[in-house]
Amino acid sequence: MVKIYDAIIIGGGPAGSSAALHLAYHKRDVLVLDRGTSPMHFHTNSILNFSGSVYHEGRSLLRNIQGEARAAGAEFIAADVVEISGRYPDFKLKTNRSYRTDDENEYHAKLLLIATGTSRKHPRVNGQWRNWLPVANVGNGAFYCPDCEAPLCKDKEVLIVNAGSVGSALHVANSLSRFTNKIHILMTEDAYVPFEDQDLSKLDSSPYPWTRGKIKSISFPRPGVVQSVTLTDGRKLKANVFFVAFVDVVRSELAQQIGVEVDAKG
Repeated sequence: MVKIYDAIIIGGGPAGSSAALHLAYHKRDVLVLDRGTSPMHFHTNSILNFSGSVYHEGRSLLRNIQGEARAAGAEFIAADVVEISGRYPDFKLKTNRSYRTDDENEYHAKLLLIATGTSRKHPRVNGQWRNWLPVANVGNGAFYCPDCEAPLCKDKEVLIVNAGSVGSALHVANSLSRFTNKIHILMTEDAYVPFEDQDLSKLDSSPYPWTRGKIKSISFPRPGVVQSVTLTDGRKLKANVFFVAFVDVVRSELAQQIGVEVDAKG
């Protein structure tokens, strides 16, 4: 007989795990299907603006929330949901293998919660975004969230590595300007927003120096203190820290499979 959960939550980040905690606390049979790609899985720096938590590393904060949900009775499975269908009271979900999960199954639930969040875009190094991951995972070397991490850049030399648009680069720069005046913007020419579509005049009229180019290699012998990027033309840009600017992409594809309408931003 097919088991039908009271609720299945797609996504095990802070939002999905918090929802699981509340549902399980109220004696609902809840399953979280999490493919393990939430930025919090890789967040190695302290979260300074999360209520009720003092200087928790992102990963440990997420583990704590998930641990509380499990203690309340929620079940977590590492799985990548690729297809959903149905309506209340029987939603059907299919999972498939991914680079982080091995689950290939079908699940059913009366209630479906989609907490898939947004995708984080990494800069490309020598044409590949995976080449950026070593500095992203080391801690204190590369920041992503100006709301969460800008204070960590106080008085530091910051290289904003733009993997998005002019707007995203300036948003990060303006947020950082409250904490440091040593800001340089690198507009990567292989960003996810086509470079030829950018309005570079906004950068020229901004107070921030900027450079364009493609990254050939990165160096971080002392993360948060001494690090640099080398461009394909041989130029080297030095900084204390990198701050990645990118355009959020809402992960709404699964919701659209069951007829959820989305606006132009997803």
